[in-house]
Amino acid sequence: MFTDGSIFNHIRNHRTGVFLYACKNRKPVERTNGAQIDHFCFNAFLRKRFDELVAGEQADDLITVEDGKILLGGFSTTGANADYALLRYNSDGSLDSSFGIGGRVTAGLGLGNEFGTRVALQPDGRILLGGATTSTGARTFALMRFQPDGSVDTSFGMDGHAITAFGTNMDAWDMAVQPDGRIVLGGYARFGETFDFALVRYRDDGTLDATFGTDGTVATGFGAGDDVAHTLAIQSDGRILLAGTAQIDGEPDFALARYTVDGALDASFGDGGTVKTSFGDSNDTGWTLALQPDGRILLGGFTTFSAFSLEMVEALHALVLAKHGGGRGVRDARRLESALARPRNMHACGGGSLAQ
Repeated sequence: MFTDGSIFNHIRNHRTGVFLYACKNRKPVERTNGAQIDHFCFNAFLRKRFDELVAGEQADDLITVEDGKILLGGFSTTGANADYALLRYNSDGSLDSSFGIGGRVTAGLGLGNEFGTRVALQPDGRILLGGATTSTGARTFALMRFQPDGSVDTSFGMDGHAITAFGTNMDAWDMAVQPDGRIVLGGYARFGETFDFALVRYRDDGTLDATFGTDGTVATGFGAGDDVAHTLAIQSDGRILLAGTAQIDGEPDFALARYTVDGALDASFGDGGTVKTSFGDSNDTGWTLALQPDGRILLGGFTTFSAFSLEMVEALHALVLAKHGGGRGVRDARRLESALARPRNMHACGGGSLAQ
């Protein structure tokens, strides 16, 4: 967390070597009606705030594109409902006037709230924004595709969007595009009284991939408690990793599942396709996955085990910096929300605060 209350969400390594982050600004900024407003922001060398943006905006993900431009995705609340939102910046931090209207795009289904959580770029330059919608009443997985200029791609799914409901109270937290163009959304859904891991795979045209799981959908429970997935990754052989937290004997633990290319649990991995890890008498949440070049899997997150989390992160931070020549990096006293597998197995982790 910054001194003005901004919350760091995600970090990316720009192709120039600059680290970028997306965040939500929670500093009270008074409007004429006395309400607080939020702003998109990102960092490139120096932190920038774009105070001209409207109320209720939140950036949840960012990517960089080949020409050095920066694309942020999230949602924007104007009026009664939240809509998908995209912003595209030039490499110098100015809004890209060739994208949408003055660099901004908002799109909704008009019947509820749409929340964008992950952005992905397809090889042809079209943009995917995945998340959730309440347009059908219950909260469901949702995905929308945009042309490179920010217009909605009406050839995708139903007039540009795809909605998938299986279970209730669904939330998609991560997304990946396979080399063959198929799109995987991962998160969780309620089935009966508890939540389970949930996956959906779409074809490039936005239709469900019937060769995956049950008519394109997969659900996995680790036991009798709630299981909530926050992050996914696709390995070089096409197998899919989905990770988060599973409630085991009343306490949340790190949880990881691996699936074959057709959506079945990979019986060669862990215990019948799943792995659970506890840090002790604590609440443990897996938050982000990264794949090392040697095929090993990193799962980062946080634990609420007395003061262990702070001590662990500070010790790891000091050790890694000392090993690689020092310098200032990212330190988080509460959670590790983002990780990058970097050359020579160096890792960058981020969360709610930066080292001063």
